[in-house]
Order: sequence, then structure tokens, then C-alpha cells
Amino acid sequence: QTHQYYADAAASRVISDYRKWRRNRNQTAAYIHLGDLHAPVDPPQKYIEKYNVDMSLPGIRRISKYSTDFDSDNPDHQQYRNEKIKLHKATLQYVSAQLRSLIEDIKNDTLLVITGDHGEGLWEHQEIDSMMTDSRPNHCFGHGGTPFDVVARVPLAINSPDTDLTLQDGWPSLRDIPPTVIESMTENHRSRGHSWHEKIPKNRFVVCEGVRYGVERKAIYQNEYKLIHSQSDDVTLTA
Repeated sequence: QTHQYYADAAASRVISDYRKWRRNRNQTAAYIHLGDLHAPVDPPQKYIEKYNVDMSLPGIRRISKYSTDFDSDNPDHQQYRNEKIKLHKATLQYVSAQLRSLIEDIKNDTLLVITGDHGEGLWEHQEIDSMMTDSRPNHCFGHGGTPFDVVARVPLAINSPDTDLTLQDGWPSLRDIPPTVIESMTENHRSRGHSWHEKIPKNRFVVCEGVRYGVERKAIYQNEYKLIHSQSDDVTLTA
């Protein structure tokens, strides 16, 4: 086993180092964590220029500016939000390009799982979120608070060189990763979750919890229905 830690290294460097480590090895298992979309958000200059991001705004790379007093009617605040969104788009484009190249090179002989640990709120539901306790308070800004879709729904893709793992029917969950990986390598699995080698039941419930920066909040998905509940604040939201 080997480990390599970085201090805000770019995705290109992390993936390059992985390629070198993987070279001349017949069988490997690796976990690669790319933090480019986490603060500080700072993609290469050509991506900043492509999206015309104003990097001169204070706090644009991190999450400090207007975090506790965002006013959607204030032009300065709205400009900051717009530039923040553009910066995230630029960084996502950069990371996607790095992953796309790696995937093309190894997809035919490697079981691949690509996912994210959380999304990022940028004041989409600030007024609603203020109904629930947040110790910072950053209502619908950043992550770790209420699990709105912008925070709770993350990309999840699993590619097997031997089997078609096209997702079917019900809601997927990150807990599906262990059984899918295990079943890809053995005949059976005993892990909780649903293996993607089989259809996911349409009536499946998927749960996401937010437990930091205040009270516990749960989001539950089933079919087209979603519910968010905070027992401590006695707040229930449905969609």
C-alpha cells in the first residue's frame, strides 16, 4: 500500500502521478480524490478566460464573501454569485477534461467508479433554508447544512469493462458502490445497497442526511417525490 498527499494540487498533477504509479503494474486498486471544486476554487487560467470570470472580486476563490448576509436584491451580491457560478463551471470543465482523458485510456481493462462527496449551495433556497437552524449561519451556501438537491445530488457512474452497468429504474445511492464492485469481482455480495448488475426497485427510498452546523436534517427521495425534514425545528418541506 502507498499513499500520496497533496496540498491543493491540481487535478492534472494528481492524475499524472496516478498514471506513473499504475504503470507496469498488472493489478491495482486506487482511490483518487480531486479537490479542485472545493475551496480554494482555482482552475487554470485558460478556463478562467473561457468563462470570463472576474477573479478580482474579494473571496471569489473561497466562501467568505456574503456568506452570512447575502442579499439577492443587491447588485454587488448578485454579481458575486454570478461570478462564483462561472468559476465553478470553469473548474468543472477543467476536471472533466482531465477525467475524460484518463477514462479513455483505462476503461477497457479497469472497473471505474466516479462520484462526488457533495454539491455546493449558492443561495438557491436561502429564504426557505432560514427556517432551519444553521450555526454559521450560511443558509443554502456551501455544504454540510440542509440537503437540498444542489448539495445532495452528486454524479455517480460505474463502468465495468466486462458488463453493461447501465442504471435502470429506481433511485441510485452512493451505498450501491460496494455491492456493485463486489459483484463485479465475485458471484455474490452481502453488502447493503443495490448492485447495479440488477434493476433498482422503482419504489426504493433514498435517504440523505445533513448533520453539521446545526440540527439534523434528512432528505428522502422516492420516484418523483422528495421530502426534507428537521425534527428539531419542526420543519417539513415537500416537492
